[in-house]
Amino acid sequence: MGGRHEHLYGHTIDCIVADITEQRVLAGSVSQIVHDLRTELGQCMDLGLISTQFYQNRMTQLGNVVKKIDD
Repeated sequence: MGGRHEHLYGHTIDCIVADITEQRVLAGSVSQIVHDLRTELGQCMDLGLISTQFYQNRMTQLGNVVKKIDD
């Protein structure tokens, strides 16, 4: 399960996290971006395109970046 989709989403999320961390994204946009990614990844998991483990790992990664912004 996963393979190609996990690779593509992994790369996308890594780039977005880097953009957020390096403040190339407006702080006010972070919440919506993360919400949209969570929704899309949830749908991919439901369709069997990504594994539960991948989903959980990336949710943790996104949660950590949001926490840093909120601090």
